[in-house]
Amino acid sequence: MEDVYLLKESEYTLPECEFAVPSEKRTFVCWKVKIGDDSPVMKAAGSSVAVTKDTVLTSIQIAVVSI
Repeated sequence: MEDVYLLKESEYTLPECEFAVPSEKRTFVCWKVKIGDDSPVMKAAGSSVAVTKDTVLTSIQIAVVSI
């Protein structure tokens, strides 16, 4: 994902994850959103985020287990 630059106080819609998953046994679940010094929150792709400070998005993935 390329860097995105937004104006302060703008809204950003979280995209679908376009990262190549390191293993076929992992799948994207949600985004961890860290805004400024606030505690991170988990948000689904398609959710909106109010950008009020520097914001970092981290892709959260889980292992897929076959039974």
